[in-house]
Amino acid sequence: MASDRRDSEFVESLTREVEALRREVERLGVLARRRELLPGRYTFALTGRAPDGTRLRRGEYTLRVVATPGDGSVKQSEKVAYAVR
Repeated sequence: MASDRRDSEFVESLTREVEALRREVERLGVLARRRELLPGRYTFALTGRAPDGTRLRRGEYTLRVVATPGDGSVKQSEKVAYAVR
């Protein structure tokens, strides 16, 4: 049975990662990873802990949120400032 659907009618799933960077130089690791998400807005709660579970030291951090389409096409990323007090 042939399908007459066009590619524009399909919604691709995404993988999103939140990665912590200290002073945009030192990569601390991935804080959260969610797979097979549909495009839209998502909220990530931050606990002030590093990927290994230890407390982050006070200071300024940069979070990098990366969206990777399920079809393997180009990743999109945004950086967000985060302060631990």
